Amino acid sequence: MDIANNLACWLKNEFGLNAFVDSTVWGYSDDLLYRIDNDYCLLENNGKRVFDYNKRNYTTTQIHIILVSALREMIADCECILFLNTDNSISFDMSKEVTDSAWIFDELQTIRFIQKKLPKREVKSVTDKSIPVKDSVPLFKYSVNKEIGKLAKIDIETLVEWKNRCRSNKLNDIPTHPLDVLYKIVKEE
Repeated sequence: MDIANNLACWLKNEFGLNAFVDSTVWGYSDDLLYRIDNDYCLLENNGKRVFDYNKRNYTTTQIHIILVSALREMIADCECILFLNTDNSISFDMSKEVTDSAWIFDELQTIRFIQKKLPKREVKSVTDKSIPVKDSVPLFKYSVNKEIGKLAKIDIETLVEWKNRCRSNKLNDIPTHPLDVLYKIVKEE
């Protein structure tokens, strides 16, 4: 979370780019589900408070579908996706890159399936010219080799080169969008 927030601040400070970090806007689904389930899904059973299984499944399904849809819409609206490959996101299991996060798996699937589109600035110019898992829960692992393989690799050196080229362009009054500079660097690598 700290890395994502620091990267978002760096993108804003260095390039004036707005980054969307879902958990800073929406919070965590488990926190929301906890509140909803405590209000709507608890039953009294022989003097004990227990969750109603059907109500709990219903609320979880509803919240997850709403959040997945919202995430997919945000991803589809983004010009550029930066995936932070940390120990908390992707791990190696028998020489495969895997994640135990259904959220990350779905986000990477969404990235794979969305159609690339021209940035709005280019379309305009063309027009002008013309949750923690508990031990008792089964663990799910999703292979993300296809998705990770399609992403460009960006390391700290690439980020430094990006910053330096953008600063150089600005000093030399060369009008370029920061993401266009990044795309060019990635193509060169």
